[in-house]
Amino acid sequence: MNNTVLLVEDDTDLLYNNKEFLQKSGYQTLTAETLEDAGAIIERGQIDMILLDVNMPDGSGFDFISAIRKTSDVPVIFLTSRAGKADMISGLKRGGCDYVTKPFDYDILLARIEAGLRQARQTDKIMFGALTLNTVSNRASYSGKDMGLTQKQFLILLALARKQGKPVSKKLLYQEAWGQPMAGDGNALFAHISSLKKKLEEYSGGSVAILSTRGEGYSLEIMYSP
Repeated sequence: MNNTVLLVEDDTDLLYNNKEFLQKSGYQTLTAETLEDAGAIIERGQIDMILLDVNMPDGSGFDFISAIRKTSDVPVIFLTSRAGKADMISGLKRGGCDYVTKPFDYDILLARIEAGLRQARQTDKIMFGALTLNTVSNRASYSGKDMGLTQKQFLILLALARKQGKPVSKKLLYQEAWGQPMAGDGNALFAHISSLKKKLEEYSGGSVAILSTRGEGYSLEIMYSP
């Protein structure tokens, strides 16, 4: 299991306990004790799920999710001591996929995380910063502007976006775009990636880019917040 969960919690003991439990359950974890730190992590686009407290030292989790929903549809589960009906409704209306109150049962929390991830995988859109990929129409847009990608360009970009900043091998990218094992030296793949880099530069101004890592392949990265 490669899913990465961001834990946003200012209670240090609870943060450590949650991190330890999720790691033992097979998840990678990142932690933030402030909303500012959480925002910086989200901008790097390397997470699959957020567990978000509402009462944070530098602001409200409700306001925070409203802000990040402008550029990201990463699933968010509120994990909070605020158990009121109005709070729960507010959290869900602002974009949370679930709302769990403290104290909680870890097995139930794990089941809700798994359900949230399943639901996210079934959506027809993948967002990476201001980049949106529609898996129904096979079209990519940046800040709402269609990028005019070819089918193979879209499939390569989709494979990269799904990994949220993690490297994807050349062989896997070729398999995703051409539907068969890579033959020869991969010049066709390199040509499509070169074109994609130019498209990303044109539409994002360099805020989203494809980077290469020797021996690992390519990754889609958020270079800065536009």
